[in-house]
Amino acid sequence: MANNNKSNKKKKKQIQKKKRKQSEKKNNSSSQKSSSSGIHLFLLFLIVLVGVAIGLWYNHITPSGPQEKPFIYRSLDKIWDEEELQVLQQMVKDYETIPSATKDQTSKLEHIGEAEPLVNGTCPNGLLIPNKSGDLCVLPTRVDIALHYLKTGGVSGLKVSYNGLISRMLSFNKFFFSQSSNLTLEIPGFSSLFESQNYLERTAEVCDLGTDEPYLDPFQLGIIVQIPGQQVPMHLDTPYFWGATRFEYPLWLLVCMQWSGLWEDERIHQVQGVAYLHDWPEDLDNGGSFFYYPDGPGGDVHHFQAHKNAAIILDGSIQVHGTSVFRPKDKDITFLSKDNENKLVYKGDNKWSVMVNDDEAKEYNTSDLRISLVWRERCFKSLEEKIEFDNHPRYTLDEIFKRFENDLRSKGILKPNQEVPKGIDLATLLLDSYVHYPLPNKWMPYNYCALPKLLPDNIGNPISSLLSPFCSQK
Repeated sequence: MANNNKSNKKKKKQIQKKKRKQSEKKNNSSSQKSSSSGIHLFLLFLIVLVGVAIGLWYNHITPSGPQEKPFIYRSLDKIWDEEELQVLQQMVKDYETIPSATKDQTSKLEHIGEAEPLVNGTCPNGLLIPNKSGDLCVLPTRVDIALHYLKTGGVSGLKVSYNGLISRMLSFNKFFFSQSSNLTLEIPGFSSLFESQNYLERTAEVCDLGTDEPYLDPFQLGIIVQIPGQQVPMHLDTPYFWGATRFEYPLWLLVCMQWSGLWEDERIHQVQGVAYLHDWPEDLDNGGSFFYYPDGPGGDVHHFQAHKNAAIILDGSIQVHGTSVFRPKDKDITFLSKDNENKLVYKGDNKWSVMVNDDEAKEYNTSDLRISLVWRERCFKSLEEKIEFDNHPRYTLDEIFKRFENDLRSKGILKPNQEVPKGIDLATLLLDSYVHYPLPNKWMPYNYCALPKLLPDNIGNPISSLLSPFCSQK
């Protein structure tokens, strides 16, 4: 009997001990959840503070308010008749394969010293992509666009992860370039447009050379196709200078030259046109508008709706512009990586396939695509001036860097005895010092969701886990 009592007491103690442990475990779990919740709240508060600080800092280095003389832009409507329009729409299909934007690499100088070898076929550095030959990692030709888009989320202030934003900006492009031949023969319908009196009068205004009949030199024609969720982030078109063009130097370097103002007297005036071929109903709101800043980067953003057979023309090398998100409400967004070979392939019967390394990722109908034609012309006062430009000697890279160095030292950005950085550090210095695209008009103008990828893994990975509740992955 005594033994039974002892046994019962022992069992009772064990049950009580087990209940205490379960209670402690529950309390610890609640404490951890509370702690995790507290960390997220603190992180959100920190994000707000950082966003405000960056916004205040950025306002000190970017223009505020509209500039004194607005940039010129003009719109065109009903550019082609129905037959011409159908020919152009069929032409897009006839090209069959349209590569992604990472393949726009035309300069003889591929990098300025930032190149790194690929690691297992990829580029670990978040700022680098595989070069055209696929043996090195280099800065994207438009790293200026990528950096601003990743840091801010673009004109809409998206809060999306690094990989998600990279995917959104990988539109599909087919470009034709020429320094001498007649590019209007590459795409049917352009000759009639370029020769129309209405077009010539408007382009003379955009050229802004003080003459009613400038000599127009078409040097770039192209097709840009976007799938739902994609956009063209804000940017300047590639500038041309007497002595420096996209065929010699990386495009981001030419953009730094433009933003710096140090080559303004040597800038070639341009006309950029964007026309739309997609066949949407007029009352369908698909997003994807063309946005631009006619009053300069400190002015308000304007939008031109992407209606079929309409176009806008402007000098895109001096006026910041881009496109808003196409079909922004779509949830099933195709994911693309900068390290893969991405292309859009026409299969017939109005069906297109997004191909990733030769594997089909998704199929779309032609009606699911945003299709635009783009063209650019250089403006000269006469044919003789254009011939002079073609034969003009080019700058050496050292001459370009020396002009930058002198300016940076005069501003105190580089100290008297400080060495000029090399490679990616020099590129970052030039981009940070000169390129200042507008911030999105949002309470938080900073995209904290892409920050972890731009930091070392041991710092970025934990931050990424903490930020995940506040970020979209696509």
